[in-house]
Amino acid sequence: MQSSESRIRVLADEPVLKAIFTMAIPVMLGMIVQVLYNMVDTFFVGKLNDVNQLAAANLGFPFFMIMMAIGSIIGVGSASVISRYIGMKKTREAGEIVGLSFFLILIAGFLVTAASLFFLDPILSLLGAKDGVLGPTRNYLLPLILGTAIIMGNFSLGIMIRAEGGAINAMRGMIIGSIVNIVLNPIMIFSFGWGIAGSAWATGIARWRGGSRLASTSGRRRKGLSAGVAPPSTKWLPPPVPVWRPSSMNFSVDSRVRCAAS
Repeated sequence: MQSSESRIRVLADEPVLKAIFTMAIPVMLGMIVQVLYNMVDTFFVGKLNDVNQLAAANLGFPFFMIMMAIGSIIGVGSASVISRYIGMKKTREAGEIVGLSFFLILIAGFLVTAASLFFLDPILSLLGAKDGVLGPTRNYLLPLILGTAIIMGNFSLGIMIRAEGGAINAMRGMIIGSIVNIVLNPIMIFSFGWGIAGSAWATGIARWRGGSRLASTSGRRRKGLSAGVAPPSTKWLPPPVPVWRPSSMNFSVDSRVRCAAS
């Protein structure tokens, strides 16, 4: 496993070309693993031979993308500031950004969960769920809504760890989550008889397991970035904001396109 010092050294001291390749290959593999999450869910839900439940999985995907967009708002903005402070050898300040990010993820997760539960019926209508698809879509969204903070935190934390230079560790966390998702999907869908709701629960648990791996990687006490994690402070809030906006717009547009396609 990469030590915190070696991860930071990749960004701070290595030649640019070497740093790019060191970071790019694990990121590409991680993105491939990310696609597996959706493929696995669709594959096992399709095995139910129920077109309504398969349609519900597709209709619920834009909502999943919106959660990832919110996680991206926090992750990309924070990662930008973390990288700059690492370049300036200010690992303590970079660690404080991580602390603020954890705090923001918890707040955003609570707010999105509460709002989604309260406005669940309008959300279902906006997604286009009706008639026989309405019930399965509701069953699919409820576990995802309850796991909002976990899903957003998993995505956001992966971005921040890559900003620290830990692309390999981020990839490992995603692989672990994907394996857990593959194992739990058939168990919860067929063995437990939960149908499409089982797929959503499997996704949430897999995200939690992958996120816990990422959190343990970030939380190890060494002389690098992780040792600088401190209680959240709003003094770091303004710098990431200009980066948050374009990142959130990117995922928002993507989710709208997928919603229209569904």
